[in-house]
Amino acid sequence: MTIGYENLVKELPEFESKICKLKARDQQFSKLLNDYNLLENRIAILKDRACTDDGALLTDLKKRSLTIKDRMYIMLKNA
Repeated sequence: MTIGYENLVKELPEFESKICKLKARDQQFSKLLNDYNLLENRIAILKDRACTDDGALLTDLKKRSLTIKDRMYIMLKNA
């Protein structure tokens, strides 16, 4: 199941139409988008908890999210 693309559109609004097209047509992009959204939602939950014990986990999730966003950006630039 692929969830929405709102998180990525907030970060890359100039690519909104390409995001929508790739989400529908490219299975790899759709999976990356789904993974990105799941990570971003998990990051938001951890930030809301504001627990200092989650610092290393939060850093790891942010790095993974950024890596996925970078991969999607390259795909969007080449689309």
